[in-house]
Amino acid sequence: METWIEMSADSLPPEGEIVMTRDSSAHETTLKRVGRLFYFPDMSMYVYYTPRAWRPLTDAEVEKEIAKIEAAATAKAQASRDAIEAIRKSRAREST
Repeated sequence: METWIEMSADSLPPEGEIVMTRDSSAHETTLKRVGRLFYFPDMSMYVYYTPRAWRPLTDAEVEKEIAKIEAAATAKAQASRDAIEAIRKSRAREST
């Protein structure tokens, strides 16, 4: 059984740690607290609400988050390689 910690000034999640959060509609999502804001784990944006409760991630959730981060990194690396290749092709056309 997961133990949820109600959010208060005295019971915030550790700063910088990815935790499972729950909003007022009981929707659960992983977030990372930085100061007074809560961000998506990849730091792409912060949410416009303060979660009502939080708990540490389970081992399975940690593995799922790692897999998501690795997949995103792979996709970004491929996009970078594609962009580099497009630039090289463009330069090669210009020089001929």
